[in-house]
Amino acid sequence: PSVGGRGGAMLGKVGLWVVGLQLGLVVGLDNGVGVRPPLGWNSWNTFKGELTEEVIFHTAAHLLSSGLAAKGYIYVNLDDTWASAERNSSGYLVPDPQKFPTPMGELVAGIHAQGLKFGIYTDVGWKTCAGRAGTYGHETQDANLFAEWGVDFVKSDSCFTAVDPAVQPADGPRCYADYQKFAAALNATGRPMVHSVKGPCGHSMMACSPADASSIAHLRRAAGDVKDTWPSILSVLESAAAVVNASRPGFFADLDILEIGNGGLTPTEERAVFALWCAVKSPLLLGNDLGKMGASTLETVGNSALLAVNQDALGIAATRVSTADNGVQVWAGALQQASASGSGPRDGGGGVAGNHVVVVFNPTNATASVTVEWSTVNACAIGAQCVWDVHDLWRNNVSAAVANQFSVVVETHAAVALRLESGAVYYK
Repeated sequence: PSVGGRGGAMLGKVGLWVVGLQLGLVVGLDNGVGVRPPLGWNSWNTFKGELTEEVIFHTAAHLLSSGLAAKGYIYVNLDDTWASAERNSSGYLVPDPQKFPTPMGELVAGIHAQGLKFGIYTDVGWKTCAGRAGTYGHETQDANLFAEWGVDFVKSDSCFTAVDPAVQPADGPRCYADYQKFAAALNATGRPMVHSVKGPCGHSMMACSPADASSIAHLRRAAGDVKDTWPSILSVLESAAAVVNASRPGFFADLDILEIGNGGLTPTEERAVFALWCAVKSPLLLGNDLGKMGASTLETVGNSALLAVNQDALGIAATRVSTADNGVQVWAGALQQASASGSGPRDGGGGVAGNHVVVVFNPTNATASVTVEWSTVNACAIGAQCVWDVHDLWRNNVSAAVANQFSVVVETHAAVALRLESGAVYYK
């Protein structure tokens, strides 16, 4: 993406790199930020209008004390309601003085001093979705203010982008034009900031940005707002299936803030969500109250093997490769050659393939037995015999030298997450 690049040059500072894969050629843009999906926390799902600087201080402390920051969860992101409803007499955004009495630049510096990064929210329309001052008509002023404060991540919402300032639902074409204007302003500051934009928006879920929005953003929402319910999760995944193939290093489809630890999903469902969000290279922004996080939630979001999949250097999103008649889905994607444990290719054979991630997802209400053919997940060419070590990323066990297919039992609302490692291809 060309957003937030050093020196303000929209394309001049963008480095182009090419990675050759068994499956084809992937081209990615790298401007120094957002090259891999960001990990961190966002305030909206739990705190909404109750967001305060104390929440931010406590969240930063819990990211550090829980060990999550050491695993990569370093973004502390404010969502809507941090700002006042009106700008000051000079036209600047003003933090709500009751919620944020500390000058914002000092608050950000305090977050940085702990080795964390700071994110902020705005809306490219007249107002934010919660009725606070929007960025429309103040794009350059707001971008410069965020840069001055030391912001690392900007989430740009899409409410009130219609011609009429009183109309809340987004206007797709106008919203995209506003995004382009604000992206250019962020870029011109010279400060690298991750930029996140909406995709489907408004009551009609029209497109506020194209599926490949890499010219204006590092992250683009794949669906409407996720809710803490199983039907909402399934709806997000259905929308994501159509757009995740646009993801690559520096630009990723965003499945929205994680609803893990908020009470609406079972532990099994939460593990399924986490496996899929990781596999499709969605940003991983926790949306729970970290001070109330239980051991099960911490274990789920701290799964190092799945985090390694999410942060894999190839940046290739798993896509949905099959849906069986019984509703069970298989998602799969390529990974770099070496696994998180450092294992390389198996000796022998007529060729070597890179690693793969495979998620067998059962959204149905009945347990399912599934056999995954290596050819189905693009881990074996037609006419070849392929052997893989199969690493179960939840159970942390390995089935060695599995030829051509692998069978699993998937409980209801569960996902089996596998990494295929140390592969060899034997051509007949």
